[in-house]
Order: sequence, then C-alpha cells, then structure tokens
Amino acid sequence: MKQTRVIAPQISGSDKPKGPASYFPSIEEKYGQPMQHWIDLTVQLLEGGATHMEAVSRLKQDHHLGHGHANAIVAYVKAKLAESRDENTPIACAASTSPPVPTR
Repeated sequence: MKQTRVIAPQISGSDKPKGPASYFPSIEEKYGQPMQHWIDLTVQLLEGGATHMEAVSRLKQDHHLGHGHANAIVAYVKAKLAESRDENTPIACAASTSPPVPTR
C-alpha cells in the first residue's frame, strides 16, 4: 500500500499557526526532530490501522512525546488525511510555500 504524504507546514517567525499546528515550533525545539519526521511517522501509524489514541500512545511510549504534543500531531495528520480523501487532492498545508502538485 502506498503511503500518503502529508506535508509539514512551513511556519515563519511572523506566522501564528492555529489549531494543532500551533504546537509545532515547540515540538521541534523540545524533541530535536523536524515536524516532517513526526508527521511521516504518524501517517504510517494511522494508515497501519492505529486509532487516534493508539497513535498518541505509540508516540508517547516509543518516542517519549508528551500527551499534548502527540495529540496535536495526530489531530493535524488526521485532518489532512480527511481533507485528502474528501477532495482527492495532494495534501499540503495552506501555510506551505510551494503549491500542491496535481496528481492526475
């Protein structure tokens, strides 16, 4: 099965992200990995059949993320996956600097 690619948002110093993405700068700082790392890992978990809370638990247990940080990542990824399924378009964040590439 082909893995869906969820693109991490590009957040600049002047951007004030809302929702789960508002946690992303502190997640990168605290855990030392770029958001794309955590997003890719979460996509694998969810597409592998994990529920929301199972994915949160795995991020907490296997990677020592705090509950709020893990929950924010899973919520963001689930929302982007739902958008992709609803629109049948590539997944990219509105804050991304590059436009989505058509898949047709």
